[in-house]
Amino acid sequence: MKKFSLMISIMLILGLSSCKKEDPLPAAPDLYAMGSTNSLDPQRIYYYKNGEKTWVTDGTESCTPRGIFIDGTDVYVSGFIYVYPPAANSYYQPCYWKNGVVVNLPYPRDYYEYADAEAIQIVNGDVYVLGVVAETVGSNRQVVFWKNGVINYLTYSDVSSYAGSMFVY
Repeated sequence: MKKFSLMISIMLILGLSSCKKEDPLPAAPDLYAMGSTNSLDPQRIYYYKNGEKTWVTDGTESCTPRGIFIDGTDVYVSGFIYVYPPAANSYYQPCYWKNGVVVNLPYPRDYYEYADAEAIQIVNGDVYVLGVVAETVGSNRQVVFWKNGVINYLTYSDVSSYAGSMFVY
């Protein structure tokens, strides 16, 4: 009987010591969704974070969003602005917004009138933006990317190309 009591006691001690507090559930991840108003007069960009709307642009220029990337507390949105100069042809200005502040991406406007910033990613502080450029809206598009504002051509203009997303590793 003593052996049986000793065995029960050991089993109870082992059973109780193997129990641990349950780890708390991990916090729910933040959910972001990006969009724009459907009016071209002017089209405005916004994003939602966990259901709360934040305006990216103020409505002084008509803009279209294409991509969103979150880096810590910074929110980056890629896209373009429709530019209508009073005494010249209109054009598309590729850009991104960091926390609502626009950063225009350079491209040779003397040759291209259409440009778009499709996707954006931040890696080790470097800003990568994927996009396209073309002589006109209807002409062949070349895939490009900007790294910290410097344009790099990935395709030629002899055939129309398109890229919608990227991943920098």
